[in-house]
Amino acid sequence: MDKDKAEKKLANPLNSRELTQLLEYMENDLPRSLYMMTAIQNSQNKSSKFPNLIYTDSWPSFSVVISKPDKMKNEAGYHYLLMLYVVPDKKEKVLDFLQNSAIIDWSESMVLVCPSPLCHVLAEVAKVNGVNLVLNAEEDCHIFYTSNEESLLKTAIPDSLTEGVLSAEHSHQVNSEWKFGGTERKRTYIQSLIENLPTVALFTTQGQCIAYMITNEHGGMGMLYVTPEHRGKGCAKYVITTLAKKHLQVGHNPFLYIETDNEASLLLHLKCGFQMIENLRVRFVPHRFHQDI
Repeated sequence: MDKDKAEKKLANPLNSRELTQLLEYMENDLPRSLYMMTAIQNSQNKSSKFPNLIYTDSWPSFSVVISKPDKMKNEAGYHYLLMLYVVPDKKEKVLDFLQNSAIIDWSESMVLVCPSPLCHVLAEVAKVNGVNLVLNAEEDCHIFYTSNEESLLKTAIPDSLTEGVLSAEHSHQVNSEWKFGGTERKRTYIQSLIENLPTVALFTTQGQCIAYMITNEHGGMGMLYVTPEHRGKGCAKYVITTLAKKHLQVGHNPFLYIETDNEASLLLHLKCGFQMIENLRVRFVPHRFHQDI
């Protein structure tokens, strides 16, 4: 084993008691902590098909929280999504922790999700490990969320359509229409989401699925799609608000990521009653992602 790698610290994931305490901290930092808080809540759900392991740089006083899939139990079968949350005013601790821990396995294909200002820290750590991360500002995202049903736009099902949910058979359609889809591995991932997490879809009287939105393994809403011939009829607003209600009814705050340059989507979700988390942008940084999956 490489001497430098052997000397890196192998942190232990937080146990259930520590996770409960961490959630209490996260509740006091809402909505900024929402994306990580949801990942932690999923990790505590014993019936989850997509469990995460949660790490911190120290406990109980911590600066950095990292969520990564429990690959021994995770059924997503898609990619290694590693998420970072940093306690306000403790950004300087991130570099030291990542440089001196073995949390990130740079031999893996993954997508790293972190607050945009910290991307340069990830790039520096990656470079030390022989990896050149390509940082693209176009992958910056806002986080939109809502915390109560009253804020959501009141919508009705467009004429001649019926509401339903996606089934495993629809994974082929979603895979072909999702801008990041197209491979069998991604279709399998989509099918896992459809079979285990909330979805909303609209169908014609002939049974054709013409609009839908699903939930990803970390609780975020996404993959919104409406067929071109049905756009402008209120289909998108209906599936967005209906899926949001499903999350609220089980005590989860609906949220989603929207690229900062996607003005149409930003405006659409504002009209639906979502609001943007101020002073927070996250970036999705793929590493060996597109070529491996």
